[in-house]
Amino acid sequence: MPTMFRKRKDANNEAMAMGRVVGVARNASPAHRVAALHEREGEAAIAVQKSFRGMKGRQAKWYWEESPERLHKHADIKKGTRWVPFDKGTTQKLEDAFSKHGPESGLHHVYVSATHVVDLKEMTQKNVQTGYSRRILREVVKLPGAEAEFMVLVSQFSRDVAPLAKQLVGTLVTLVGILLKLGMKLVDVGRQLFNERTADMREAAAAKKQRALRAAAAKARATADALDAAARAG
Repeated sequence: MPTMFRKRKDANNEAMAMGRVVGVARNASPAHRVAALHEREGEAAIAVQKSFRGMKGRQAKWYWEESPERLHKHADIKKGTRWVPFDKGTTQKLEDAFSKHGPESGLHHVYVSATHVVDLKEMTQKNVQTGYSRRILREVVKLPGAEAEFMVLVSQFSRDVAPLAKQLVGTLVTLVGILLKLGMKLVDVGRQLFNERTADMREAAAAKKQRALRAAAAKARATADALDAAARAG
């Protein structure tokens, strides 16, 4: 048997062993079926977590199988095979789904594009428009020393720091939102106080002007009265 197919068979056997399927009688109650499903998915998740503890110093690579007549279009084919590597983004997406759920859970379908879905249980990629299906491969390779240490640090960061950072970002976003609302309220209160102060100043200026006019009128009347008195006296 060629090496690549032997590796794929070993990988598939390992994947199948990771999720022990719990048998459920056909006449089981809905509650028993739900309990069995939870038990199955729980065991699969535990098995996946155990297998990924052994990923230290190793890295998973994902490939899809190209047709023989189209091999000339690819420059990065796995040597001696028809396996073409997925891009980094898709590889990370597949590995995340594989590590979180495992092929034996009910969440083994991953959409890698608008038209292609990967079945982690059957290890196939299907074009949902044409129905054409091709095989995929997950290969675990050993990393060089420095790269292995770097990947371990990245893994630890993703596991331990990233959730805290995400939570911190959420808290900061909430805090910024509160501060913005408070700032808007302060602006509204300041505008209201300014308008009230401006109105008070206008009223005070109008009252002062009226007082000045009344004083001038009174002075004019007093002058007129004095002139009348002087005229009568003369």
